[in-house]
Amino acid sequence: MAWNDITITDVGRALLADMINGGKLTITRIAIGSETVSVTELHSQTNVSEPINAPALLAGKSPTEDGSSTVLKIQIRNDEVSESVRMRQIGIYAETDSADEVLLALLQDNIGEEIPSYNEFPQFELNQWITLAISRTNNIAVTIDPTSVVITLEQLNEALKGYVEKAENMGLSENNFTNELKIKYDGAHEHISRADNPHGVTKSQVGLENVPNVATNDQTPTYTEAETLAALTSGEKLSAAFGKISKAIKGFIAHLGDNARHITAAERTAWNGKAAGSHNHDSRYYTEGEMNAKLAGKAASAHKHSASDISSGVLPVSMGGTGNSTGYITIGQKGGTTLGAWATAAGYGTEATNNACYSDGFCTKATGMYAHASGYYTHAKFSFQHVTGKYNNPDAGGHWNYALLVVGNGSNENERSNCFRAGSAGVYGGTYNSTGADYAEYFEWLDGNPNKEDRRGLIVTLEGEKIRIANPGDDYILGIVSGNPSIVGDSHDDQWNKMYV
Repeated sequence: MAWNDITITDVGRALLADMINGGKLTITRIAIGSETVSVTELHSQTNVSEPINAPALLAGKSPTEDGSSTVLKIQIRNDEVSESVRMRQIGIYAETDSADEVLLALLQDNIGEEIPSYNEFPQFELNQWITLAISRTNNIAVTIDPTSVVITLEQLNEALKGYVEKAENMGLSENNFTNELKIKYDGAHEHISRADNPHGVTKSQVGLENVPNVATNDQTPTYTEAETLAALTSGEKLSAAFGKISKAIKGFIAHLGDNARHITAAERTAWNGKAAGSHNHDSRYYTEGEMNAKLAGKAASAHKHSASDISSGVLPVSMGGTGNSTGYITIGQKGGTTLGAWATAAGYGTEATNNACYSDGFCTKATGMYAHASGYYTHAKFSFQHVTGKYNNPDAGGHWNYALLVVGNGSNENERSNCFRAGSAGVYGGTYNSTGADYAEYFEWLDGNPNKEDRRGLIVTLEGEKIRIANPGDDYILGIVSGNPSIVGDSHDDQWNKMYV
């Protein structure tokens, strides 16, 4: 049998190092075990696993022909085996002049070899030859067990070449053997000549338990058909090979049964109706040169447009547009003919020609920076200006006094006007209607009104620049505190409130 895992142990390597340094290595004994260990742990073992109580004997030692290795003959018997057991490890023990006996090498196989009980097979004997790849064979000794010595027929004949001639009264046979040796010789010769398995070796003992005992032509292989077509691979199992062959043969049989052979009858008819490869076209078709000439001035399929090329349509918000699909939209970028940088024109006939300005509605224009024009024919001409309504007067107030908020109320291009205009210089417009009743002006209380009294309707006078409640003896009356004014002077809310605090 073949041993799958063989190693020199860690303690065995130390022993070999002692031999290399001049020590004499002596193979002392053999032990066998019934269990295995992990291959990664094999080198660290110091004894065989689960030793078997059966004679495992060193029967001989010889060097290889080239002298590079030592061959050990090991004999295993079942003299003391009461129940059959499976041998899975063989351990070789050794020592040197200066080191005690250790486990030198360990052989292991997961299947192993079965050793029958002595009652089953009284003459069971298993011989193993193990080669140790250790040079300096003259420095290796083997302790031979005398009970293991077996002589072969060839060795016996060689030994008898110098045997003495027969003599009278010595009890010798005609072949110069003693009678006792002749009986053993004849028995050995008979045993060697037998072919009826005298030891009763089973097929499982020689690793053939899975081989059916039938002729080659009577084999009945089992397999599973392959799912897809695939080529045979050298060294693959017969079950896999038969599965591939079955798949291929089934497809081939189906192919032979297909009368159309790769194409349908309808496809064959359609092909038969096509023009021959040598046919010609009339003047209704273009030649290759004509087609190339017509295509020469066309854009490539992968061409691109810049933003300034877009003059109509819908541009999504993700690309800087509004995403509006109603009416007409003009969108561009800095340097464009109708738009300023970051400007937007939405609606119909709108223009936004300065930076970051916006126009929407119908025919509106935003020409000032950051300006907004909406409504109907409005024009936001100055920066920061917001214009709405219709037909506003864009020049009202002039360049230095323009309004920031304008409401137009004109009737056409030639009759533009504003109904409301507010800017830094004031508010302008037509008639002003209010629910208030008074004209009032803010003053500061002389006492600061610490209790926050409601002093509406009280008569007040001035004392310096501040007011107080008037007394009967005061000769100057400023006025009455208003509760609902229409116009308030000196209002601080939009100008100097907290500006200098």
